[in-house]
Amino acid sequence: MDADWILLPLRDAAQTLEELIEDIEDEPEAAHELLEERMATVYARLNYAWNTRDSGPSAIDTVDHDELVGWPRDLAI
Repeated sequence: MDADWILLPLRDAAQTLEELIEDIEDEPEAAHELLEERMATVYARLNYAWNTRDSGPSAIDTVDHDELVGWPRDLAI
């Protein structure tokens, strides 16, 4: 795994989550709507990090977009 690569999408996901948190702090009455609007993006970015952890950025040219951002098949919760 290329740590330099994996840090890029993880930082992107972290920034997206931090922006969501800040917006909820600024507008707590809009928390429900903000979560509905943005939570899928947070997950998609985390999933992208996981799904490209071995292949790196070249995955965008070889793997279907839905598979890149979808819930990882090999990650059980």
